[in-house]
Amino acid sequence: MTHVKTVLSRVGLYVNRWLRTRCSFHQLNLSWSVRCRILTERAQRKAFLQARNCIEERLRMEDENEKQERLLMSLLPRNVAMEMKEDFLKPPERIFHKIYIQRHDNVR
Repeated sequence: MTHVKTVLSRVGLYVNRWLRTRCSFHQLNLSWSVRCRILTERAQRKAFLQARNCIEERLRMEDENEKQERLLMSLLPRNVAMEMKEDFLKPPERIFHKIYIQRHDNVR
């Protein structure tokens, strides 16, 4: 009978060690998974914020360009304003040396 108790206690110790090892493995695996998820979410959030800021800045620039174009159209005749606009889209070789003057004979 003592032999059976000894065997059972050894089996119990083996099972106990196996369970502790298994539990610590699962705990380590779970903590690693949580850490990876947190890091992934941070990276995704950062990428989202950068993309949003980029889009906001682009929209702001488009609004500013529209305001500038309306101002230009309100100050100059349409044909002169369109000529200036086309010139600014060309390479800047001598854009600023060009004078936008037109002669009109029938002006009072």
